[in-house]
Amino acid sequence: MVGNRVCFFQSLESTNSYMKMHLDSFSNGDIICAKVQTAGKGRRSNIWMSNNGDLHVSLYLDNTVKQDSFFDVILMITNALVKVLNKYNIDAMIKYPNDIVVGHRKIAGILVEHIIGEKDSYIIGVGLNVVTEDFSRIQKQGTSILLETKKTLDYRDVLQEFIAALNELETCRSCDLYNMYLEKSVIVGKNIVIDNEEHLVKTINLEGKVVLIKDQVEILKHMNEISFKEYYDELKD
Repeated sequence: MVGNRVCFFQSLESTNSYMKMHLDSFSNGDIICAKVQTAGKGRRSNIWMSNNGDLHVSLYLDNTVKQDSFFDVILMITNALVKVLNKYNIDAMIKYPNDIVVGHRKIAGILVEHIIGEKDSYIIGVGLNVVTEDFSRIQKQGTSILLETKKTLDYRDVLQEFIAALNELETCRSCDLYNMYLEKSVIVGKNIVIDNEEHLVKTINLEGKVVLIKDQVEILKHMNEISFKEYYDELKD
C-alpha cells in the first residue's frame, strides 16, 4: 500500500537525494513531500524548476520480492499521474518515456532511480506543476493545473489523489498498464528525425524500447538512446 507514511518538509534540495541519504529510514510505499525543492533534477540531469505550491515528492518502492523492471515502474507512475490530471478534466498524455504533457506543454516529470544493494529498490521522484504560471525561466514549454483549469489547488490535496491513483493501479496487470500507456502516448505514430533521416515511431515494446521503422526495417532504441525533446518545439497555440 502506497502512502501509509508521508513525511512533509518545508524545503529540501531534492526529495530523491534526501531519500537516498536516509534509505534505511524508509519502507515500501513511504513518501516524502517538500513544499519547496531547491535543486530538483529530471532525466539526463535536467533541472526541474520548483515553485512554492507545486508538488515535489519521492516514493520508495521495495523491489526485493516483486522484481519490477525499470519500465514497469514508469508505467505505474505515468498512468497514475494521467489519472490524477483526468480527475481535474485535464487531457494529459505521455511523452516517452516519462514526461506528462498537455498539448505540447510539460506539466509533470519523473525521475526513477534503481537502487541495488542489500535491498533491490526504486526511488521515484515526481514533480507536478500545480500553481506555477510563469515558465519563462526554462526552455521547455510548461503548464500547470492552475493554467489549465483556472483553479488554485493545494498540493497536499493533489498528493492524496496521486496516492489514491497509485493504490488503484497497484492491482492492475502489467499488460493493462502497458496498454494504457500506449493509448496515452503522444509519440506513437509520429515521425522523428535521427541522423538526418526520418523514422516512423511504430510502437513502444514491453521492454520499454521504441520501435522505429525506416525503409520497412524495424530499429529498436532504448530510452537512453533517443530523445523527443523537439516535441516541445512544436507548440501549437
